[in-house]
Amino acid sequence: MCNLLPGVILSPYFGGLADRWPRQRLAVVGDLVGAGAFAGLAVVPSFAATVMLALTAGAGVAISRCAVKAALPTLVAPDQRSVATALWGASRDAGMTAGPGVAAILMLVVSPELVLAANAATFATSALLLQRVDLGRASLAAAGSADRRFPLREATSALGGLPDLRVVMIAGSAVALAGGLINVAEPVLAVRGLAAGDSGYAVLVAVYGLGMLAGGWVNARCGNDLATLRRTWLAGMAVTGAGICATGAAPTLSVAIASFAVTGVGNVLVIGSEIRLLQERSPEALVGRLFGLYDSIYNGALTSALLIAGAVLAWGGPRTIFLLAGAGVLAVLACAAVCLRSIETDRPQSKLEPDRLDAGRAPPRSRPPERPPRHEETHDHDRESLAQCASDSRAVGRVTTSTRRSRRLPRGRPSACPPRRDRCLP
Repeated sequence: MCNLLPGVILSPYFGGLADRWPRQRLAVVGDLVGAGAFAGLAVVPSFAATVMLALTAGAGVAISRCAVKAALPTLVAPDQRSVATALWGASRDAGMTAGPGVAAILMLVVSPELVLAANAATFATSALLLQRVDLGRASLAAAGSADRRFPLREATSALGGLPDLRVVMIAGSAVALAGGLINVAEPVLAVRGLAAGDSGYAVLVAVYGLGMLAGGWVNARCGNDLATLRRTWLAGMAVTGAGICATGAAPTLSVAIASFAVTGVGNVLVIGSEIRLLQERSPEALVGRLFGLYDSIYNGALTSALLIAGAVLAWGGPRTIFLLAGAGVLAVLACAAVCLRSIETDRPQSKLEPDRLDAGRAPPRSRPPERPPRHEETHDHDRESLAQCASDSRAVGRVTTSTRRSRRLPRGRPSACPPRRDRCLP
């Protein structure tokens, strides 16, 4: 709970920081905050201090997560974004899957304080590695447009103009709610429902992690166009819902192992496609704030699941939670598919609205085509020739008269200018 609450409350503000500040600095600061918090947990014994340090660690994780998600699209070429996002998700899933097992092994030989100190060392190592990676920063236009006081308001207003992302966030929060419910019911189902004990639960968790890795491999081979990403997202919800329902109805541990692997594949398909759709559809000036809003909604759904899972578990048992969660995911899938289809069909219709408004009017009377001007080249040439001849005649006459007056030439001498009738004929 302490790991989720900072993301619910502060992620939109951390996303606003990712739109203004260098993202490498934010990621390093987040990891250093986490390192300090876990180091404090290793030495502070009081419960109140433990809660405060756990909240601080959750805030550090939220800072780093918002910065890295906003920076991922800028690190690779556009046609490599799916591969890079899937690789990042696979590394994170591998760490989350192997981490509890490694911690359990370490606690067999060392004290819990040393395990917490080792976890702090992993955060410090991550901060050192990120120092060598240029995560870029937002553009000048994005930094200038960032609202420092109300980043959540800007993100929600921008989401109003992106109906497909609105559908993705709402449906994704419902899937996250179902995932939080089954996380609470997993150990009870393994120990009581399937009579597999703690070892059976460990096997289920390991198989789920392997399914997540397989889902990351599928995400890496998906296309980068929006249509393919949406189909992958819908397919991931279908696989997740079917796997959860199959787990709820599983009679034996072997069936539950197979259904858990399928659920892990579907879960990664959903989350990976949501991140890719946010990368492709978010404006550059708002990518950090939209990822912060997404993180806040996702963590809010998980927190709500933790709050209500106990009551649902006491009311119906673990199998009821799995069946209700799976049916809910499939219902959300149907609603999301209808909404996306309506959004895709509404876009071309909006361009035809002026034609529909003019459908009842009489067509405007067409004007006759204008006749091109007549080109009477021969007559124009004749007029120009006559004008030139008249000008030459007047000029030659003046020259001849002045020459005769100066030289006193006889009038019978022929002139240099031919007769008028010879020169002015067309």
